[in-house]
Amino acid sequence: MNATKLKKKKLEKIDFELGAIKILSEDEITVLQNEIAESENNKTQIDNELQTIDKAQKWLKDLSTLKKQIDESNAKLPELEAIETEAKTALQTAENELKKAKEEQEKANPVLIKVRELDTKIAEKEKAIKPVFEAIKTLKDTIESLSKNITLQQQVPKLR
Repeated sequence: MNATKLKKKKLEKIDFELGAIKILSEDEITVLQNEIAESENNKTQIDNELQTIDKAQKWLKDLSTLKKQIDESNAKLPELEAIETEAKTALQTAENELKKAKEEQEKANPVLIKVRELDTKIAEKEKAIKPVFEAIKTLKDTIESLSKNITLQQQVPKLR
């Protein structure tokens, strides 16, 4: 009996399911297919719009990052301008010192030229006088040698 009850319940269930199943007409199938196609089109359109929104969000994030970088750069700007001013001042000072040094060099050039000329003349005179100095040295050596000989000769008679 249990098997019969079980079969009966299964048959009732199948009968209930068959009653729930409705066979669609061609028009209804066409309408459902159109609705499916429209849903798919809507889904594609929504996906495209989501991609556009994602791109826009990325751009906003990039813009936010760029604004942050600009703000940081603007914060550093006064310090960099101060460094630039110091550098310009240092450059101007260096240019002024260079100009003074050039002016002093220009003033000193005639003296330096004169010193070079005198050095050249001295070198020429030394060349001319060198043989005289060598002769004097030779004469001094000869006089010294003769002086020693005379001293020795004077000491020799005393020894006799």
